[in-house]
Amino acid sequence: MHLLVLALSLAAADPVLLEVDLRGAAHHTLQARIAVPARPGPLRLAFPRWIPGEHRPSGKIADLVDVRFTALGRPLAWSRDEVDPFVFQLQVPPGARSVEASLRRVAAPDTAAGGAILSFLDVILYPLGTPVREQRWQATLLVPPGWQAGSALRTRPAEPGQVAFEPVDLETLADSPVVLARHRRETPLGAPGERPVSVVMVAEEEAGLELRGAWKERLERLVAEADALFGARHFDRYCFLVAAVEGVKGKMLEHHQSVAVGAPVGGLPEQGDPGDLGYVLPHEYAHSWNGKYRRPLGMATVDFQEPLRTRDLWIYEGLTEYLGYVLSTRSGFLSSSDFRELAANALARSRGPGSGGWRTLDDASATFPTYVEAPVEWSGARRAPWMAYVEGFAAWLEADALIRERGQGRRSLDDFARAFLGGESGPPRVHAYERREVLAALDAVEHQDWKGFFAARTESLEPPPQASAEVTGWRMSYATAPGPYLSAAAERARPGAILAWWSLGLGIDGKQLVIDVRPGSPGAAAGIVPGQKVLAVDGRRLAASALERSLRAAQKRGRLELLVEDGDAFRALSIAYDGGPRAPSLERLPERPDRLEAIVTPRTR
Repeated sequence: MHLLVLALSLAAADPVLLEVDLRGAAHHTLQARIAVPARPGPLRLAFPRWIPGEHRPSGKIADLVDVRFTALGRPLAWSRDEVDPFVFQLQVPPGARSVEASLRRVAAPDTAAGGAILSFLDVILYPLGTPVREQRWQATLLVPPGWQAGSALRTRPAEPGQVAFEPVDLETLADSPVVLARHRRETPLGAPGERPVSVVMVAEEEAGLELRGAWKERLERLVAEADALFGARHFDRYCFLVAAVEGVKGKMLEHHQSVAVGAPVGGLPEQGDPGDLGYVLPHEYAHSWNGKYRRPLGMATVDFQEPLRTRDLWIYEGLTEYLGYVLSTRSGFLSSSDFRELAANALARSRGPGSGGWRTLDDASATFPTYVEAPVEWSGARRAPWMAYVEGFAAWLEADALIRERGQGRRSLDDFARAFLGGESGPPRVHAYERREVLAALDAVEHQDWKGFFAARTESLEPPPQASAEVTGWRMSYATAPGPYLSAAAERARPGAILAWWSLGLGIDGKQLVIDVRPGSPGAAAGIVPGQKVLAVDGRRLAASALERSLRAAQKRGRLELLVEDGDAFRALSIAYDGGPRAPSLERLPERPDRLEAIVTPRTR
């Protein structure tokens, strides 16, 4: 039945009806029609502004075009709210029981000729005044011939060319992406149960559906290790959604019952480094417990217009960063040495240049929605907001190691995760918390001044003492080059870049432009600034090998020379430095137990 015909029969208790047309996906456009139950009088409909998981007002209202409203079959006039341009104001005429909105989303992300990843937040206008978790919505998709869908949402019977979902609350709908392509396959992970977990793959080519090599084993182990860590499942079903479609990448966002990611057209690689997915999948899966089920009170909002208060982001994201990497290693995506590289980097970042200075980690978390949109240039001076992830990792690592040391290995952060993030299994819901509850739950595991412990790491301008990391059984040190895991990750993120963060305090991209300069570093002291182009080092054309030779030579000379292009000017800059090539590393303390190895040891067989 046509959406408009259905709309005419809506009563106030009926669900909002949403129809999304993906038949223009090849042109990167989406169309939608929404039938909203309404009574005569004023009505305010909003396009989502604050996107869950992105932690900022990142809704793309400028990509919403051809917005029109009708009631009783006649067009309705509308006006934009003067304060919030994401809100449309209407007057529902007498006798009308619903309003139909139609819209088109241009520059639609992750839509392509071969498939798509759909986020409902990209195509909805929803009524204000009722919390989103209390609104009932029923969605239907119009898809190109032969397309199939994968989602954590339950489907209902539909006509050919349609995918229809069972009614759910708007919070659940908005939190449930859909992957679409011509071919589809679902692979259960672990024994079937009341709250199943599976991989749902869609692909342009049938060969892209293969769960090759160690992927199934690793994902099976991830599910088992998460069960052992948390002890409960807070979802009806969980789906790892993978779209092997050209031009479709996914937003890498956490969802309570799924994560949607892109893969090469041929599917997941059979061998070799799992790459970013070896981190993303465990991280987003851990978010089902920390960030979705348990969430800071300031981030448990009633709708998508209420601003998020992100001061506890170092718990929301920092703890998930830590637990995600622990699960990655316990399930075989990463090795113990990979984890040590990550630990060394996080501990160094929490103590090195830029870790403090003019503002705290607490302030970096609180201002995340504003600062995260800033360009990477000068991020060191700003104190980049993503430090909530990296320095949060370091803080929770030290907390875990401290619990293990004080409890002589009988207790760990695993006990906190099970008690605070686990509890009893059940359907998806949000259980918001205040920071004091986190500290109390930690104290129940190991009596300690946790308020002071975390204040020293999040509210102080002074970095934690270097020696405090030795509770892990390792001492912070420096090697001449980063390890293979971080080297590969850096090359994926910035191909061809030359990174001298821990020596000169700067990074140079593949076009020889300075990415950023860390405050207090030798490069900053010499006057290097972001955006300059580095042409040569010690009289030789810039290359990674040339810079390494110069860094080694500087150990005797005490300096090196860079030739930089700054606009129309060319400048020779002398950098006082004698430390040689440097990258964070860890040195084993044989007199202390190896807490890092204990942390990443699998808990399941």
